[in-house]
Amino acid sequence: MRQHLRELAFQMTGELDALLASAEPALAGYLTGKLRLVAPPGGGAVACRDLFTAAGLDDALAPLLARYPDSDRRAVASLWSLYYFSTLAIAPIVLWRRLGLVLPLTLDDIGMIAAPDTGLPEAFVLPGTGTVVPGLRASEALRPMIEDHLRPAIAFMSGHCRLSPRLLWCNAAGYIDWIARALDPDNDDAEGLELFAKYPLTDGTDNPLHGSIKRMPVADGSVQSQRKICCLRYMLPGIGGCGETCPLPQGRA
Repeated sequence: MRQHLRELAFQMTGELDALLASAEPALAGYLTGKLRLVAPPGGGAVACRDLFTAAGLDDALAPLLARYPDSDRRAVASLWSLYYFSTLAIAPIVLWRRLGLVLPLTLDDIGMIAAPDTGLPEAFVLPGTGTVVPGLRASEALRPMIEDHLRPAIAFMSGHCRLSPRLLWCNAAGYIDWIARALDPDNDDAEGLELFAKYPLTDGTDNPLHGSIKRMPVADGSVQSQRKICCLRYMLPGIGGCGETCPLPQGRA
């Protein structure tokens, strides 16, 4: 029975992997396994809604805090969020942009799988493969991810970990900006960058991604995206800085 479940999990996850490989072959290696349709045999997935509670987030951060016991807890939590947001955002944006596929991504929809050795977010378990809806703008296709996942997750994490909400939104914004530009290079009107525009969310509040990324000239004469607020990762031993994307000189090393 266990072997059968393993085979079923592989087959169902392979369906999403195949879609990602067909959508963007150059990123297939990185994206493989990031989105799954069943949890690993024996469990291992935590409901995202349960994750953003005091006990749930403390448990999720515990392996990383043990790895950096003398470091600022805020920097550790921020590093964890970078993995969470990149895993959540990049593959769904590829599938929307290339195939018109809109995935179920609300906080109540999905679960997270952590890497067993580090505790860092590694993959998400989805309830289905979503729906193909051609022609949707980014703000429509990705609204559930922005409003019904990132917003409540960031609100809780900000209070619980004493991190600025703007810092956490910048953590998510960096990956959204990168993949939108990678899918449509040298185009400052690339689809997906609309997510950074000044527009109201469905409840009338301002789009929290607006203003989180700016474009700056760099030494070689090119233009580089730069986040408005540093993610603090440079404060952790052995973790490199973000290069030119960091707004602080000490974070560019």
